[in-house]
Amino acid sequence: MIQDIAPHRYDNTFAPAAPAQSSPVLCFREGQVLLRRTASGVLALPCLEDLPAFSTPPRFAFRLDGTAYFLALAPVDAPTEALYFAPQVSLRQAEPQHLAFACADLVICRSGAGTVSELTALGLPAIYVPLPIGNGEQRFNAQPVVDAHGGLMVADGEFNVDWVRRHVPQLLADSETLAEYGRNAWNYGIRDAAEVMAERVRDINPACRAEAHTVFYLPGEGQGLIDGCDFVADAVDTVAAKLALAEECRDKGIPLVSAMGCGNKLDPSRFRTADIADTRVCPLCRVMRRELKKRGIPHLPVVFSDEPPRRPGEYPDGDERREDKHALPGSLSFVPGAAGLVLAGYILRRLAGIEDGKDG
Repeated sequence: MIQDIAPHRYDNTFAPAAPAQSSPVLCFREGQVLLRRTASGVLALPCLEDLPAFSTPPRFAFRLDGTAYFLALAPVDAPTEALYFAPQVSLRQAEPQHLAFACADLVICRSGAGTVSELTALGLPAIYVPLPIGNGEQRFNAQPVVDAHGGLMVADGEFNVDWVRRHVPQLLADSETLAEYGRNAWNYGIRDAAEVMAERVRDINPACRAEAHTVFYLPGEGQGLIDGCDFVADAVDTVAAKLALAEECRDKGIPLVSAMGCGNKLDPSRFRTADIADTRVCPLCRVMRRELKKRGIPHLPVVFSDEPPRRPGEYPDGDERREDKHALPGSLSFVPGAAGLVLAGYILRRLAGIEDGKDG
């Protein structure tokens, strides 16, 4: 069977193969999977060279983009601090992310625009639990997919242990319904968004050269795309990707300006450019400052807002979730757009020689 995980190719047609030292190996123990934390802090599968010698050689499992993955048949202990067994893997930390998607029969998730777009582009059935923030935009993101019978949606307040017990096992056992959800999600999904955006740029300015690349930039994936660029605008929201891009730009001597957090902000006029070392208030800036210093990058021009993040207040008084200090951020439509305009303006001034870049 061959299944496309756009833009990657997943192939589990059996073919005899011997593992190389660099071959990724799946190791399971009582419902847990063995993971390796890379130097950049993301999670990945261990390679054969990371593991002790096996009494029984690992068996071929599948190929992804031509890389063979193997399954350990003998028990494995975690031999180092970098290797450990985990009961679950966060998709935002997994590397590569498309491997986690390739293994999923059903996804239970929030319904941010990016999440809904990714899952429908891959044709994955999902149970969407919209985050109750803002004007309810997460519900609006998932509603068309649910209306097209590409998944289910449950309100945040109704999603509890009892709901999971009553619905999830039954759905996982119903292969026909899962397949139908997957087909309908696939039919709804958009897989040429990068080209659509490039075509929009060409429509605005036919003289502009816009190249579309369908790549999820992460450490070890997408490097080289910036070769030949005069300037790089970082508008991604994954910390691992932002750090990898900063390192690549530094190593190649390409100017970079990075957009920071837009979540829980209401005032678009508060965005400005500054050196990352001089930022304040923004939680993402704080994380980036710390991680960039570890990588020898103490200075980086960024676009950030000095507006203190607002706390979601949709829960009624007395509801314990109202006091959740780890509430996920939500963004209003006009706020990220304002940050993007500031980002573009900074680059144009730098390219025109109007701004000297001392803040970076």
